[in-house]
Amino acid sequence: MNAALPYGFGVPHLTEGEDGAVTGVGFGGDAGIFDLMPRRSLFNTYFGNIVYEHVLDKGVVVDKPTEAFYKISDQTQYDDIAIEAWDSRYYANEPVSREDIEKEMKKIITAASAFRKTDGELDLNLKNLEYILEINKNSSQIFMYFRDYMRTYSNKSPVSHSGKFYNNFKLLATKMNKAIMNQERLSKKVFKNTIVYDARSAIGVGSIASLDYVSPWVYSGAEFNAGSPDSPRDGTFFTNTVDEVY
Repeated sequence: MNAALPYGFGVPHLTEGEDGAVTGVGFGGDAGIFDLMPRRSLFNTYFGNIVYEHVLDKGVVVDKPTEAFYKISDQTQYDDIAIEAWDSRYYANEPVSREDIEKEMKKIITAASAFRKTDGELDLNLKNLEYILEINKNSSQIFMYFRDYMRTYSNKSPVSHSGKFYNNFKLLATKMNKAIMNQERLSKKVFKNTIVYDARSAIGVGSIASLDYVSPWVYSGAEFNAGSPDSPRDGTFFTNTVDEVY
C-alpha cells in the first residue's frame, strides 16, 4: 500500500481503483471517519526540521539498541564506554584505559616487526591484531576479541617467531585484563527502540473494516479483510524495554 502525503497535513483516507480494490491512502478531503492523523501539536513533539527516525529498512522495523553503563556502587550513569573483562563483567575505562591497552599492544607489535618480511605467518598474525585494535578501539568488548584472537592464532610453537609473539601477547593481555578487573565495577543496560513497535500481522491485501481511534498515536481493534476469515490486529506503540547485563 502506498501513502501519498502532500505538502502540509490533511485527513488520511483510503483510495480505490475502478474495480473497488484499495490502491493507497490519500490525505485531505471529506473522510472524517478515517481521521487518523495526530494533532499538529503532538505531531511536532516527535518531529521537527532536524529530527528524523529511520522507521523501515526493506520492510523491517529498524532496531537500534542503545547501550548505557551505570556504576554498581550508586547506580549513577557512567559517561564513558566500559571495558568487558574475561570474567564477562564490565569495568570503568580508568585508570587503565583502552588507549593504554592499545599503546602497550603496539609496543610488542613494533618489537616483532623486524621479522615480518621474512615470516609470512607472523606478518599475518600481526596484521590480524592491528585490525582488531583499529576496529574495536572504542568497543567495550575488546578483550573478548583478544580471546578470540588467541583461540584462532596460527603456529603457537615457542621456537618460531610467531609463537614467541603469541607468548608475549598472551602475557600482556593477561596482565592488562587483571588490571582492568581491579577497576570500578559497572553494569550495562540496553535500551531498545521505543519510538516504533512493529505490530503488523501476516495478512493479505484487503480493506479496513473498522478502526478504533484510541489516542493520537495508537490505533487498535483494526480488522482486516484478507479474502478469507478476517484477521484482527492490535497496534501498540511507544513501549519501553530495558535489558540489564551485569
